[in-house]
Amino acid sequence: MEDIYDWVPWFSDLAKKIADGGEEYLVERAKRVEWGRPIKQFRLFQHGDENIDPFSFIYTLAFRNTSNLREPVFRSVERVFDVLGLFPLDNPEAAIFPTPEGRANTLFHDGENGRPETLWRLLKGAVQGRGEVRKEDFDDALKITQVAEAKLTQTLFLINGREFLPYDKTMRALKIGRDIVDLKTFNFDSYMQKMEEIRDVFQGCDNAEINLFAYRQGKGKGKLNPNPNRCFVVSTNFDDWKDFASNNWICTGGPKAGTRGQESGSETNRYPLDEPTPGDILLVRTGDYGRGVGIVHENGYQEEISAEAKLHVIWINKSQQELSIGARRGAGFMKGDKKWDKAFRAAYPDTFDMLDRLAQGKPEQHKDQPSSVYPQEKALHPLNTILYGPPGTGKTFATFKRCVEICDGEAPNDDIEIRERYRELVEVGQVEFATFHQSYGYEEFVQGLRPVSSQDGPSIKVKKGLIRRIAKRARKSDQPHVLVIDEINRANISKVMGELITLIEADKRKGQDNEVRVRLPHSQKSFSLPSNLYILGTMNTADRSIALLDVALR
Repeated sequence: MEDIYDWVPWFSDLAKKIADGGEEYLVERAKRVEWGRPIKQFRLFQHGDENIDPFSFIYTLAFRNTSNLREPVFRSVERVFDVLGLFPLDNPEAAIFPTPEGRANTLFHDGENGRPETLWRLLKGAVQGRGEVRKEDFDDALKITQVAEAKLTQTLFLINGREFLPYDKTMRALKIGRDIVDLKTFNFDSYMQKMEEIRDVFQGCDNAEINLFAYRQGKGKGKLNPNPNRCFVVSTNFDDWKDFASNNWICTGGPKAGTRGQESGSETNRYPLDEPTPGDILLVRTGDYGRGVGIVHENGYQEEISAEAKLHVIWINKSQQELSIGARRGAGFMKGDKKWDKAFRAAYPDTFDMLDRLAQGKPEQHKDQPSSVYPQEKALHPLNTILYGPPGTGKTFATFKRCVEICDGEAPNDDIEIRERYRELVEVGQVEFATFHQSYGYEEFVQGLRPVSSQDGPSIKVKKGLIRRIAKRARKSDQPHVLVIDEINRANISKVMGELITLIEADKRKGQDNEVRVRLPHSQKSFSLPSNLYILGTMNTADRSIALLDVALR
């Protein structure tokens, strides 16, 4: 995870190029970007060149932050604007930044009422730092139609992630400092005060780390629910701590890494590195001093016990604090006890106050504008559904409508709007479509072995199938994802799904009471299906040439 924050310098470099180049530069280059469809279809280009302002451009670009479009669109931006190629687009973990929802207005004007001069001044000030932003420009930008605190501060965060924080519903859900009850009074002064209050809790952390924690800390079915009652103590020297802090991981780098009490060759492993699960707390110390506090994000030791494995961390405090406990000898990594927990709570009181609040229940919901890294609550639908009937009964359109309802919570009344929204969901990667047939197999659906050639000669590589690809996207997002399987009864279900036939049941999904994980045969990786992945099948009951659908799947 050492590269997950590289989007910050990428966007900063882009914003600086735009600020230096000016209006004509932005207009000319924005039209050269390969957006994935004709530019006349984008709101950004429908209101004249004078309305292609930098904030609307950057927010429109963020909207293309989807698995299907990120690679071609962002690479095109790199070429057109000569941006530093430091953004690892093939890693979805490196693309966690504010992304407008599907139906959000990405413009900083309504086609007529905008303030382009204000936005250009605001851009040039933001590129230099928050001290160069004029209060009048910030407050004036808030008055633009369809622009409010979330949309404005999210874009400032993209422009200069080292200087600004997004103040949206995910950040407010942390409930840090004096809450701003009436957001109609939000202005530059209250925003500056709120950023300071937040940074005081996350001492030593970059703004991108704070944003990632706010995004991952979880609400309802969220990805990461911090558990301050499960702490692990890491003892390390200063050089290793610098490595851990900068690379967002904990590792031992030696052969004794792994589970306590299990044999590894002739050695008995000492450290319980496979025990921490996402949400557990890591307390890092050197002697009598605390180095930092982190949240377990992903544990590589649970899949593979090796010197290369890592315990990935989101740091929430990286300040050095004196601990009210004498240095004690012991393992370099161990489950915390009451003395250590008490010492760290005394040294990092604000951090643990926040963790305790979040652990008490679902964070408060805020009814502000939908432009946030978190989607709004969605209507409930079964995770597994089959639409069936003879030809001509509307299964195809019903599929479109159901996908929109799952992803957006509701569907428009107009049939054309439903079809258009469905195409958008496919384009951004929330909906995946496949057609089963007699020769469709496990290799296409789950994983298979494929020959590849390289300079070192031919080799065999494990290739992820359709459901693994969309499951990975779903795991990295709080948004619902839908896998549509047309003609689901045309394939040999046992052959196609294999062990996944068990995983699709709702109560066996990741995080549920009866969660089931399987070890895939080719990659030997542990796998489970996320609870935000919906499977929607269609079946033509008039076709008598096909085999009966497997009873368990039905």
